[in-house]
Amino acid sequence: MKIIIFIVYIFCSIFSFGQEINGYYLSFPIDSTIDYRLDFANDSTVVISTKSRHMSRGMTQSFKYLTSDTAIDILPKFSTQDSSYLKPFGITYFFRPVIHLTKINEGLVDSDKSLIYIKENNLPKKNTYFYIDGKKFKQKIDKTSGYGVITKRDRTNQRLMRKLKKLNKDNFTMELVRGLNAYNRFGLKYIYGVIILTTKK
Repeated sequence: MKIIIFIVYIFCSIFSFGQEINGYYLSFPIDSTIDYRLDFANDSTVVISTKSRHMSRGMTQSFKYLTSDTAIDILPKFSTQDSSYLKPFGITYFFRPVIHLTKINEGLVDSDKSLIYIKENNLPKKNTYFYIDGKKFKQKIDKTSGYGVITKRDRTNQRLMRKLKKLNKDNFTMELVRGLNAYNRFGLKYIYGVIILTTKK
């Protein structure tokens, strides 16, 4: 059971962001902790940045883009020769002929990479949701610095903890859903993550 609670703790922590966002689009990946920020500086230039984390550097680059009523196309900038230098920054995501982003009410979707970008003023409260045998629980996410150090702990959901302790670790399945998958399946407020625990029958 301690393993379950540890997984819950890690899952809740990786979606804590240490810097304030002003007019940015923030990405939510489905299977990694690398995130990007998009700032549309003017009608033709978008500034893309990756966040500095402990033992890793961030990077900021500007790209040209084209826009329509339904989509945004970010145009290529780097050559394959740049890949070895840029890989440590996580910027290799942008080594594609064109990055096609579909506009949605809350932000943008990169279907090719299963990535959703949410505009700053549309970001939901930072909660992780749990479904245990169909019953929903909510746990607030701890606040952390850019180095992943917890700066403020939110109150633990005791009902959730009691429910987790009652689970038979050998008799349930666990599914983690986040980012675009969580958005499509549950809605915007679930993008920070959903943990689904189901007792085997």
